[in-house]
This record gives sequence, structure tokens and C-alpha cells, in this order.
Amino acid sequence: MPTGVTVSHGGRIFACYSNEGDIDSP
Repeated sequence: MPTGVTVSHGGRIFACYSNEGDIDSP
């Protein structure tokens, strides 16, 4: 389940599906 909305290094906003809560690459 998504941990919430995260902003990537590129500035793109996407849903983070990482269970550890880390920033995933789009």
C-alpha cells in the first residue's frame, strides 16, 4: 500500500509504494 505522495529528485510528484518509506524512482 502507498505510504503517501513523495517528490522525486526530478521534482515529479508520485505515489511512494516503498514499504520502508524510502523515495522510489519513478
